[in-house]
Amino acid sequence: MPASWTTKEQLTFLREELVGFQAAQCQQHRTQFLNGLAECWFEKWPECNVLFFHVADAPAMALTADDDKKVTEGVKMQLQVR
Repeated sequence: MPASWTTKEQLTFLREELVGFQAAQCQQHRTQFLNGLAECWFEKWPECNVLFFHVADAPAMALTADDDKKVTEGVKMQLQVR
């Protein structure tokens, strides 16, 4: 079996959100749901950990305010593209 891109905790989180996603999809509110889901996801698992450590559950690292702003802007841009 191939390696998962999620940790066990992340997979549990996504599975718990599945019913909400299905409901949002039926009501044609999928984009709003996914935006909220992404916000919760990145609060729990900051993208800088993945980008800089290449490990989803790495300990949080200290970034300069400027670096933190750049990471935040990059994540927001990725969300807008989709």
